[in-house]
Amino acid sequence: MPTHIILFYKYTPLSTDTIKMEEYKSLLLTLTKALHLRGRLLLGRSLNEGLNGTFSGSYTALLCYEAAMGLEGSSNEKVSEANEETVTEYIRDHAVASTSTAASDRDAVDPALLSAYTPHVLAFLKSPLPVPNFTIPHAGFKWSKNIPSPSGELSQVFPDLFIKVVNEIIGTGGLLESIPIQETGRGLLSPSDFHSQLSNMDSSTLLIDCRNDKEVQIGTFSDAVNPKTKTYNQFPTWVDKNKSTILSSKKKILMYCTGGIRCEKASAYVRSAVGEGTEVYHLKGGVHRYLEEYGSGGYFKGKNFVFDGRQGVPAGEEGGEVVGKCRVCEKGWDTFTAKNVCTVCREQVLICDACEGGEYWCEEHDDLKGIYYTRLEGRERKELEGMEEGLKEYLKTIAVGKEFKSRRRTVMKQLDKLSTYLTSTSGDADGDGGGNSSFCRSCNDVKCDGKCWGYFGLNRKKKLSEEAEQAEETEEGNSKRRKKVKVNNYNDENSKKKGQKKDPKTVKREEEIQFMKDNALVAPMEAYSHNVNGTKVRIIPPYLNTVTCVVKPKNAGLNIVDYLTSYFISCKDPEDVNNSISNGGIKVNGRTIGVDYEVKFNDIIKREICVHEPLIKADPISILRRSVEGVGEVYCVNKPASVPTHPAGQYLGNSLTSVVEGELGLEVKSLKPCHRLDKATSGLVLMSTERSVVNKFNGLMTGEGKVQKTYYALLKGAPEIKKGVQAVGKDCWEVDVNIELKDAQSGLRGVAWEGGKECRTRFEVLERLEDGTMKVLCLPREGRGHQIRVHASYLGAPIVGDVLYGGDMCGVFGVGVAKEGNFRQGCLGIMREMKGKLEDCLVCKNIEQSFKEDQLLGPGSEIRLHAWRYQFKEGSKVIDFEVGKPSWMDC
Repeated sequence: MPTHIILFYKYTPLSTDTIKMEEYKSLLLTLTKALHLRGRLLLGRSLNEGLNGTFSGSYTALLCYEAAMGLEGSSNEKVSEANEETVTEYIRDHAVASTSTAASDRDAVDPALLSAYTPHVLAFLKSPLPVPNFTIPHAGFKWSKNIPSPSGELSQVFPDLFIKVVNEIIGTGGLLESIPIQETGRGLLSPSDFHSQLSNMDSSTLLIDCRNDKEVQIGTFSDAVNPKTKTYNQFPTWVDKNKSTILSSKKKILMYCTGGIRCEKASAYVRSAVGEGTEVYHLKGGVHRYLEEYGSGGYFKGKNFVFDGRQGVPAGEEGGEVVGKCRVCEKGWDTFTAKNVCTVCREQVLICDACEGGEYWCEEHDDLKGIYYTRLEGRERKELEGMEEGLKEYLKTIAVGKEFKSRRRTVMKQLDKLSTYLTSTSGDADGDGGGNSSFCRSCNDVKCDGKCWGYFGLNRKKKLSEEAEQAEETEEGNSKRRKKVKVNNYNDENSKKKGQKKDPKTVKREEEIQFMKDNALVAPMEAYSHNVNGTKVRIIPPYLNTVTCVVKPKNAGLNIVDYLTSYFISCKDPEDVNNSISNGGIKVNGRTIGVDYEVKFNDIIKREICVHEPLIKADPISILRRSVEGVGEVYCVNKPASVPTHPAGQYLGNSLTSVVEGELGLEVKSLKPCHRLDKATSGLVLMSTERSVVNKFNGLMTGEGKVQKTYYALLKGAPEIKKGVQAVGKDCWEVDVNIELKDAQSGLRGVAWEGGKECRTRFEVLERLEDGTMKVLCLPREGRGHQIRVHASYLGAPIVGDVLYGGDMCGVFGVGVAKEGNFRQGCLGIMREMKGKLEDCLVCKNIEQSFKEDQLLGPGSEIRLHAWRYQFKEGSKVIDFEVGKPSWMDC
């Protein structure tokens, strides 16, 4: 069993070359296997990352690994001349004080192991490194000892060895990936300085715990603010939400985390959010270093959560104060187990021994207590029906709002599960409580003590494959295997060969790709181009598809005909809807219904129709393929107005990514946009086939101060100075007012005097024209939805063509062409001639009524706003992208 654990990290530029990173990984894997270490090590494939690891093993083996890292950055001459004495000398110099335990309790270096391990260390040191040399000094390693249990047993800290090349060594989904390394080392406080700051802390200082809520529950500093995050990538969102309130009101901000790595980037992000007026510091080495110095005599109370089998390390040798509480009985408790998790989200929940044996709900999902259960077996039908009613009532309370989107999906899945179970069972369960039996969510075994392979999630594919093969040998095994299909790794090749299910998202994506191929929806712009009264328009032939909608709570009880004619523009004629229902063209929950049917909440209504996609202008698209050093390949596309960025809703083939894939001969749905641009807006869109590139630019787009966007616009009106508007020069104004979503269906935003999202836009007049319009340069500080459009309207000079925000249509395509050449009727005539394969199609019968004005290139289809240039800042490096100016800027 391992006797010691080391924790370490270092922000240092390694390489963006995948091959070099894999070579470095292979070298480290050879070394760590030879030293018989277990644990995990993440290697950042970026110039702004580094490495982050923790290993368990014998005292001698870990010292040898430290020697390899400590000597790795030495001069080439010293490394080339390294011998056994070099390694022995390093270990002799650093063996003292390698743990925080008393000297008499330390292990001694084992000479036999040292002799066996030294050749492997030397082999690593003398191997040509595919990455720049660097050193992790002795002080960069945090040591702790694997303390035996009262029975004298040592815990299995890590089940395996795991080394992986990643984009980020602390995952944020790309949100903090662009923070330069030089920003990570600022504001460091030693444990003693941090302790002194806590001793003198007053109301002008804010203490932030950067760890996740689960970690805070078992140990923290008094008076620390808990952001209550479940994952680290939620921390930047918390900062953005609070930077104008609790963060900016403080003169000093202190931050801490487990070992210091999260605070490095978190403090840099907070510093950029609050500005230079606020001092931002973080604890060097994290809680781990603080406890080494102060133990139970400091301000930290409880256990320091660690990401290994121990879970928590107490502040003192005696065990320290218990600050956690059992979620059920509120008894003092600070031990998480794999079996005791929230039945909704699977987040671990503090449950004491006395309260074990049921299902539990975390704080976030406490409102689902009693109506949401994972196991339905063994419950009486009356109880199950009560759950179903409870969930339906609960769904009504979250029916509106983007913030509830994920919760609605979760509840609806559970309702489907309940409905299926009620249908498939007679409901005569004896109510013996079988649904409450405690079982492991990882391996599905009731007898599991929680420390199974699934607890750590390492080698998951291998383990599932092995168990699947074993399960085939016996009938009992086959029964277990059927249960375990639910937790398999869907991307495992062995699983696919054995006929197990694929990931539902993968299945859906494959179906979408095949559908687009079957209907030839990915094609060059010219493929479906038609000349209508001198204007090129892209009209895609109709194709069969099934349209699905789910009945919302507010519509429950409506007649099926009234419901469809009220909410769907292609169903305006009641007689046509009646005929379609009678012919079986409209089904509810997979069954045919009558015209007198009343829709119920959560009903699934499916209609088979011929899809006529809305129109777009068939303007040529300029595409520039560019390789960005350290990032990857990106396509710079000049998007025409009227074209949506990606396939969604009624636009599949008539979308920018589909057209570009067709122009370049790329795989269907291989292109991903790095950001969004309104359908009615023209200009620069960046896209890539590489997910890492998309994440990179998306992170830069959303990071404050990381991108300068420049737009051209044509405004008409008289700008006025008022609240939130100030003149910053001749013919130059800055609008600084928050905006919020006013109408979800139309996407309309508006000014918000309370709440809303902060945003600021500068407008600089380039030229005033005789018709009262102005050519303007727009510089938005953020990238909120419709930001420039709302701010221009509030300024008193809305964008020409932007009818949603008060702009007129002088000279804009949508009205001018339609009036002069009967453009609309020309387009509709072509669409009517393209008959679909479905005889009784409601859309084909009502083409004119099936589209909004802007979908037929009428008012609102394009506005005089053009994204011209994006400049990304990453440290001292600037990445610049630019497309041509729009034709209306040359008029």
